[in-house]
Amino acid sequence: MEPAIQDDRAVVLYDGHCAMCLRWAERLRRRDRGHRLVLFSLHDPVVGRRYPGLEHHQLMQQLHVCSPAGRWYEGAAALRYLSRRLPRLWWLMPLMHLPFSGPLWNRLYARVATSRDTCDDEDRSHG
Repeated sequence: MEPAIQDDRAVVLYDGHCAMCLRWAERLRRRDRGHRLVLFSLHDPVVGRRYPGLEHHQLMQQLHVCSPAGRWYEGAAALRYLSRRLPRLWWLMPLMHLPFSGPLWNRLYARVATSRDTCDDEDRSHG
């Protein structure tokens, strides 16, 4: 059964076959006390049905978040959005929104995202 998505919840799409991504998704769930997010593994068939325009290879590249208004954020921009969305992450907001810091966050995010390639096949086969 597909979880209901209320209009006021943001949708987070992550790689449910990656051990690192699963850990981060669990951290987001724990910090989401206000139930402001719904998280889906990008491998879940629900994702293909709900978002037919999203390509699997694009989703595998970086985190994707859709705001309740329907705006998509990817990679570091998705993390910046989440820092504003979740009260328990507000301490990150001033850092992530420093003027002209976007390129730095994009580079840092890219570095972390490429480390996902180190997930071994056993980790990537679960989820």
